[in-house]
Amino acid sequence: MSIGKEVVRVTWFKVDDGFYRNPKSAVLSDTATSLWLRAATWSCDLLTDGFVPEKMLPMFRSPQDAAQELCDAGLWEKTEGGWRFHDWFDYQPSAEEVEELKQKRKEAGRRGAMARWQNDGKPIANAMANAKQTDGKVHGKPIAKSCPVSVSVPVSNSYELDSVADARPEVMELCTHLADLIAANGSKRPTIGKQWLDSARLMLDTDHRTPTEAHHLIDWCQHDEFWIPNILSMPKFRKQYDTLRLQAGRSHPRSKAQQNQDANEQMVRRYAEDARQARQAEQLRLGA
Repeated sequence: MSIGKEVVRVTWFKVDDGFYRNPKSAVLSDTATSLWLRAATWSCDLLTDGFVPEKMLPMFRSPQDAAQELCDAGLWEKTEGGWRFHDWFDYQPSAEEVEELKQKRKEAGRRGAMARWQNDGKPIANAMANAKQTDGKVHGKPIAKSCPVSVSVPVSNSYELDSVADARPEVMELCTHLADLIAANGSKRPTIGKQWLDSARLMLDTDHRTPTEAHHLIDWCQHDEFWIPNILSMPKFRKQYDTLRLQAGRSHPRSKAQQNQDANEQMVRRYAEDARQARQAEQLRLGA
């Protein structure tokens, strides 16, 4: 994910390069292998420590037989409400370790932003001091003309972006998606700042747009010859949303398959939010 100052993912699912020939995995069906991989990346993303709820199987497009196949192979273990990856913590970091690393990176980003801001302020302070000493002039000319000072104003910093990404991942995802497509169309990749984030948030919370619909509309406008050069920011996208929606509806009616995909994506987001709230509740309980 690249947003202004690049934000690096904290978690990656680690797979041994001998997976294809391991006695446990080599005999798996394609369906079971797909389930194992999808569930593993999902668990890393949502920090469930290798736990896979039964209700997630439809989302992974996998039958119960595939889950049983993984249990029979010794890759999964049945537990209350779902399954667990065998020996998860031997190869993957725990949710606690990931959260600790994220906090360290946020703090490092915050300190870096503060240092940059302080450094950027030094030329201004020096210029003001010089102005006082020379009565506001250099060689008889106003100091503003003789010694121009460039002022650097940070639009955003990694700490703020990380905070939004954690609290409102759907807001960050929409901003990143639009910025990526704008760059893919040949324009300079825009910086995701406060105006972008506020516009995306208001679009969802105040305008009551769904993340899935907005995502598809971004796709449409960034493939339309007229709108490609006219939608180059999230504030502009929000302003033109209804016009874009009506034009996209006339030119590309939504198929049944697309509607099913939208429903699946919404279900995934609900599960992600449930998992996030469960983690917060558990952290509060342990802290108490």
